[in-house]
Amino acid sequence: MEFRRARKVRSPVSIAPLVDIVFLLLIFFLLSSSFQNPAIQLDLPEAESRAHSERKPVTIVLDRNLKLFLNADEVSFEGFPQQLSALMQQTGSRDVIFKGDKSVPYEMVIRIMSLSKKAGAEHINLSHRYLP
Repeated sequence: MEFRRARKVRSPVSIAPLVDIVFLLLIFFLLSSSFQNPAIQLDLPEAESRAHSERKPVTIVLDRNLKLFLNADEVSFEGFPQQLSALMQQTGSRDVIFKGDKSVPYEMVIRIMSLSKKAGAEHINLSHRYLP
């Protein structure tokens, strides 16, 4: 005995509501991310001193002749930690930027970084050139 079932009529899924929701989300994100200026416009008063000063980091340069410079002043490797420490005390900055020639041996880079840490540097940034 064979029973026949009535076929259910499937209604096609309408994609229009989905497109509406996607467009609404797109508009929402465009509007919420496009405001660069704050909603409340203020004309702030001026002060003669800043709450915290912007400190310039100390620059260490090692050229291809293995000459060492601290902020454009040549220093010896023996006196480097003391001079770096004194310069950081003077500027109040514990940030260091290291600029080394690409022909400088890796061992020298590690030596400079180690001496900088011993002198009290907290952050050592390696400077490089961006390729176009």
